[in-house]
Amino acid sequence: MATYEWSFEEKMRFAQMPNSEYGRLLCEQQKVDNSSIFGCILGPDGRGDDNGVVAAGTSRGHVYAWDVATKVQISPAPCDVRQTCKNPKPWDAKVGGIYAMALIPGQTKPVLAVGGDRGVCLAAWEPESWPAPRVHQSPIDDNPDGSRPPPPECNALAVHDARLVCGDGDGAVRRRDVETGKIVETCKAHADMVLALSLAEEAGVVATASEDGDACLVDF
Repeated sequence: MATYEWSFEEKMRFAQMPNSEYGRLLCEQQKVDNSSIFGCILGPDGRGDDNGVVAAGTSRGHVYAWDVATKVQISPAPCDVRQTCKNPKPWDAKVGGIYAMALIPGQTKPVLAVGGDRGVCLAAWEPESWPAPRVHQSPIDDNPDGSRPPPPECNALAVHDARLVCGDGDGAVRRRDVETGKIVETCKAHADMVLALSLAEEAGVVATASEDGDACLVDF
């Protein structure tokens, strides 16, 4: 895939954004991983500072992370102290193309959830040395000829009561246990893929939007 070059008009538009440092950062980075970015998340830096880390997931299945204060890309290679590498390697979430990301509060540290072509990945929030991903796939019925289709992709994520809510490509909304990744509740909300979802936590309701043109309210 050819690298996308920002036009002068695009650079000016980003440079004039509020908090334009972030706009200029986008211009300088140009196209991350020569791919599209569908999901990103802002989380703590693990040192107790107020700065934080922004992580972005690409359509190639890679996760990149930057220090918000320094705007330096963080190496995901294991290390004992914070370091900057000339050529940091991206972390492979093992879910194929990434469509959604969410950060789940944990007892000791948050848990990063990544939704993609091959399901959901869960991993401790450790941007400097990402652990091995735990990939969980949704069940799928065999085709009439007996062949097994690929598992439905996860297109949207949200967090509810220490549970991860996933909007999947088979039109179902599934709630997973964060510790085990197991599905604890399933609702077939749509006839086509779920593309977005939002939570009303106090009401216990999930609003979903789908490729089928419908928006639904799901009671969880």
